[in-house]
Amino acid sequence: MHRDFSALLVESTGDSEIVVVANVDIRGFSKFSESVESVEAALYIRRIYLHLIEHYFDDATFFKPTGDGLLVVWSVPQEETELKKRLQKAVDTALRLQKSFDKMTSKDPLINFAVPQFVGIGLARGAACRLSAGDKILDYSGGTLNLASRLMDIARPSGIVIDGAFGMELLRAPSRAKFIESKVYLRSVAETEPRTVWTQTGVVEVEPRSLKPLDEIAWKTISRSFGTLRAMEVSPRYRVVLPYAASEPETGDAGREASIA
Repeated sequence: MHRDFSALLVESTGDSEIVVVANVDIRGFSKFSESVESVEAALYIRRIYLHLIEHYFDDATFFKPTGDGLLVVWSVPQEETELKKRLQKAVDTALRLQKSFDKMTSKDPLINFAVPQFVGIGLARGAACRLSAGDKILDYSGGTLNLASRLMDIARPSGIVIDGAFGMELLRAPSRAKFIESKVYLRSVAETEPRTVWTQTGVVEVEPRSLKPLDEIAWKTISRSFGTLRAMEVSPRYRVVLPYAASEPETGDAGREASIA
């Protein structure tokens, strides 16, 4: 597959287009993958990917697995009526997925173990760079994809967060009523000035750290001191960094790395 990809890259071109992006994340997947055998984790994520693509995002332009979720991209039509349909369907699909996620594999005979129950989704609309070769899309990149990822990150413990510039006024009233307007700070997107977002009412609980400028977050350095025996308990191997230049091997061992096994 990597050779096919390399061959396509040679003839690939990049262009810009307007897209809708959904970043879907399975909450608690890392902890889940540590509690089951690796073959079970792989089986679960494979079944989830298939289910998402076949039953939720079958009309998407592009998919990209993220390891514990899926990045979904739709090309946005330029005609206003079609644009409204695209935005409305993206939101409807996200709502349907959030509501039914915990039952997605409940009737799957291959899944006979406990699986994650929640999903977080970030939705954004804007420009993106498309890398393609002929009729094959190889990748999408750009700020809109990064924004969807940041929105997904604050959609906790579950639920949907939609960017303020998505076009909520173009949605039907019942869909808009499921969201409430908020002001949040996002890493690499809105660190000092808040950005307007719409969070799913009664589902998303925005954490306090996202409600204040990121440059106001106070970091502390914690130092600990302990003796050699305690160091050996913490880790059987450690390094001693000397405050002076290393000696040549024939003159001594002063500059060599010290380790205890």
